[in-house]
Amino acid sequence: MNKKCDVVRLHSDASFSAVTNRGTYCWILDIDGEYIKSSGMFKDTAKSSSETETMSIANALYALYDLNVDMKEVVIYCDNTNTIKWIDHKYYNQRSSRVVHQYITMLKNNRGLKKVTCIKVKAHTGDEDYASIMNDFCDRECKRWFKIVRQKYHEYSMKRYVLQGNRRKRKSQGQHRRSSK
Repeated sequence: MNKKCDVVRLHSDASFSAVTNRGTYCWILDIDGEYIKSSGMFKDTAKSSSETETMSIANALYALYDLNVDMKEVVIYCDNTNTIKWIDHKYYNQRSSRVVHQYITMLKNNRGLKKVTCIKVKAHTGDEDYASIMNDFCDRECKRWFKIVRQKYHEYSMKRYVLQGNRRKRKSQGQHRRSSK
């Protein structure tokens, strides 16, 4: 896609589990009414919900760079205040925010990007405005992926529990090997 447009709208949401340190994401790029969506589970672990949200935006910016779209402005819609602060340089302490800034620099140097605007979307409002509808869609998609993550984690932890339980049971019944002298 070699396209020129004035404004690209990026909608992003992510879910995070402190138990597993895993996150899921969904982002949508709106390029002159043409929508590109991606969602899934992060391969890397994260430390917070803000970091997963920032990682989602980084993925979307990388995809935007790969699409070879020349644009003047990127408007980022997300429901996480810390992520917006990281992108706006209010504070800067996550590796994912550094990656976001690297991709923004790449877009400025190679795709004509002049301005990045972050807009805070109030989550779970059920409103019918454009930003709320897109955020609700991303949220549902993250939750759908999160069910898959929970299932995988549950299966893994149950296997671990059963293995540990069997070992304890054998030892407690005196079935483990003892060296005879």
